[in-house]
Amino acid sequence: MNSRLLTLLLVEDSPEDRDVFRTYLRAMGEYSYRFLEEESAEAALTLCKQEHVDCILLDYDLPELSGLEFLKRLVDEEGLLRPPVVMVTGRGNERIAVDALKGGASDYLVKSEITQESLYRAVRNAVEKEDIRKRLTEQRALTGLAEARLQAALEVLERGDALIVVDKDFRILLVNSSQERQSQRKREDILTRSLWDVWPESLAPESKSGKELQRAMRERVAIQYEGLFAPLDMWLDISVYPTREGGLALFLRDVSEKKRTEERIRTEERRRSEFEQQLIGIVSHDLRNPITAISLGV
Repeated sequence: MNSRLLTLLLVEDSPEDRDVFRTYLRAMGEYSYRFLEEESAEAALTLCKQEHVDCILLDYDLPELSGLEFLKRLVDEEGLLRPPVVMVTGRGNERIAVDALKGGASDYLVKSEITQESLYRAVRNAVEKEDIRKRLTEQRALTGLAEARLQAALEVLERGDALIVVDKDFRILLVNSSQERQSQRKREDILTRSLWDVWPESLAPESKSGKELQRAMRERVAIQYEGLFAPLDMWLDISVYPTREGGLALFLRDVSEKKRTEERIRTEERRRSEFEQQLIGIVSHDLRNPITAISLGV
């Protein structure tokens, strides 16, 4: 199995120390290394913009900038994209160590105390922590994207169809504002409750709606139907879709006005038909009477 290749940037003005770092790390054997080397802090900052770097070994005592000043510049210029930093110094100063870690360094080593094992461990831990941070950032980004998409969908639905999401046991998991307005029930009063318990008069298991919903749940199929929501005397167009989690999503649209319009049209057509039948009867009667009179006169 090939070892992972790490690109390490050695920001150190001592060629002898850089050589020691390379020798120590290569001796450990777990990783393969590509070393980039700079004596200048400014050149190292520029290189970070040009190259992918997995970890920086940073000397605290640089000619142009201190290690802490370098860290601040790196954080300001690269932000979350900055590589992890292991700071090394010739001075065993606890204050410097604390400031380095607060400034964003992953670890702090005193040059006189560095061994193959301690240097390797510091680099490995810094790289592994950065790997974890990147994975968590990606997960948060994906989660945030999914939540943003859901929120956007809900915001659209706030101005349109009512939405109810239930689990496999028909417990209500989610409703939107349109559903609250339409049903005149607050979401906190119905969440986690059974659909059958919240609206027993319209969505009882043995009702038409109840049977349709049970079929959609059992067969995992999308269905669409219209039903009367008796508590508010409201006709609803109901579209039902299975969810990935094993439940159902119900989209409910108030079609009462359409139903009333259709009923008015049917009533007018019925009246028109009745009137036409009456008119035909009157005309037929008038036409029959002269014929009758002529027949009698003959």
